[in-house]
Order: sequence, then C-alpha cells, then structure tokens
Amino acid sequence: MAIKSVLKKISVFILDIIFPIYCLGCGAEGKWICSECSEKVELLKKQACPVCGVESRTGARCFNCRAKTELDGVIAAAAYFGKERKESLVKKAIHIFKYRFVKDLAEPLAAVITRQLKNRQIAKPEKSIIFGPYINDKIIIPVPLHLKRFRWRGFNQADLLADNIAKYFDLPLEKSALARRKNNIPQVEVRDRRERMKNIKDAFICVDGAKVKDKIVILVDDVATTSATLGECAKALKNSGAKEVWGVVVARGG
Repeated sequence: MAIKSVLKKISVFILDIIFPIYCLGCGAEGKWICSECSEKVELLKKQACPVCGVESRTGARCFNCRAKTELDGVIAAAAYFGKERKESLVKKAIHIFKYRFVKDLAEPLAAVITRQLKNRQIAKPEKSIIFGPYINDKIIIPVPLHLKRFRWRGFNQADLLADNIAKYFDLPLEKSALARRKNNIPQVEVRDRRERMKNIKDAFICVDGAKVKDKIVILVDDVATTSATLGECAKALKNSGAKEVWGVVVARGG
C-alpha cells in the first residue's frame, strides 16, 4: 500500500510538470482557479441546521436538534453540486485537491470560505462567528487526519485551508489540541447517515484541554454532508471545556 501511494504521488508530480496548469473554470493558463472564476463561485445565501437541514439564518443548530449534537452550527461557503446535481467548480476543485494531491488549491478554496465569512460580517456583524462578540476567545482548529491517512496523502487538506483562513482573519491557529484516534473508513464511502454516525463515533480526542478551555472553536474542513465528523470533533472539544464549537467548510452536500 505504501509503495502504491508513493508511485501515485510520483505520477501526479510528473503529470503536473509535463502538462501546464489551467483554470478549472474557464481554462485560462496559469492558475487552478483564476480570480475571475473564484469571484463567480456562487455563495450560499441560506444556511441550515447541521443535523436536520432546516433553514437557519446563522447556520446554528435548531432548537429541536440541540440534544443531538455538541456542534453549535456550521457555515458552508458554497454548494457541492451545481444545478441538477451537476459537477460544480467547487466539487471539481475539492476532488483534485484531495485525490490528486494538489496543495495549490488550498488558497483559492479558502478564499471562497473567507468571502462567505466576510460577507456575513458585513450583513450581520453581531451574528458573525469571526468578528462577533468575544473575538479574543476564538481559535481556529482544522479537522485532523489519522496519521496513516496523513502519510498516504502527504498533507491534511483541512490544515491548509485553516492556515489561509487564520492568516486572513489574523486569528490564532491550533493544530495540536485535537487528534484523530481512529483510522475509520472515509465518510465519503459511507452513504447511509446512521452508518456515517457509527463510523465516525468517538474518532477524535482532545489531547490538550488547556488550549481549548473557554474558547470559541472554529473547526475547518472541506465538505460537510451530515456534519457527523464535525459533530464528533465538537464532542471531544466540549468535553475538554470549549465554550462553543462552529464548523466552517468550503461546501455543503458532498
């Protein structure tokens, strides 16, 4: 398995050298997503409860789902699929980012998140998870990969997204407080919601509670479908004293 992983990475590296980079949106040479196509990515105008999907202005869990998750809410920047569930630029970019190991896509994908968060701040500053009250109590944490998965891919896509978001908003970034202790089947391979919940159950542990105690944690990941992964991260963080836990993702509905 390790040899196959190395050979795969080598083949991708060689292809990237031989063939120039073209924008995934318009085909212009030079960048994976050009600035014009990035601005054309349609941001989600409506957020939803991360558990039941009912519309939520702030992305917060609804009253009926408060007992079902420790996750306070999720803000998704864009939809994973386009109209009629056709492949969108965001879906295409995330797939290449994760499975063709293209680290350069972290910056434009993070830019979609920061644009959503910035727009929400302008519209409803008192509801902004980034700029709202208690800004000094906020930290950014990427959803961790298991060590085996990290070695296979060579990087954690959530780490790279979090790097860009933390830098953009000048917020502290913490990568060592939360760890993944189960090398479970990737959630994308588990279609049933109940099975997803079972697959990811107790997969995370907070290894340094002092870093999250009384903090508002902003969890960063690429995609949220059932939000089961974010919910399990939130449970571990809340058990160690985190005050609130919010997820921010590039897309919803993978």
